[in-house]
Amino acid sequence: MLGERLRALRLARGWSPTALAQKGGVGENAIRKLESGITKEPSFTVGVRLARALGVSPWELAFGESESTRLTPAAETAAPDTVAVPRDAWEKIERTLIEVNHRLIAIEDARELGSATSPRRRAGARG
Repeated sequence: MLGERLRALRLARGWSPTALAQKGGVGENAIRKLESGITKEPSFTVGVRLARALGVSPWELAFGESESTRLTPAAETAAPDTVAVPRDAWEKIERTLIEVNHRLIAIEDARELGSATSPRRRAGARG
């Protein structure tokens, strides 16, 4: 996890949490909370500052691997102004969209069922 990677990178440099806090411009308490798992995901700014201080990319700090190993093949031929998105990120987005779609269908079904059984609906159907 992020906290474990953060601690390993910090210790590999022989730094205390205080030293990393000073080098990264981040509060020592924030570092301790990340390393202990109290904070699961830092803000974008904190993550970038810590990564810079540690000499790694924010991606590597967050996911523990080089960005270049996670790019989709299409990224190699992408236009210069496009952003390459890791394959697992696309898969997560797709799963989330499918789940949202299922929930919307369930909500629509519940509304249709509810309106068909409401007193107003039944009264209208009679007359």
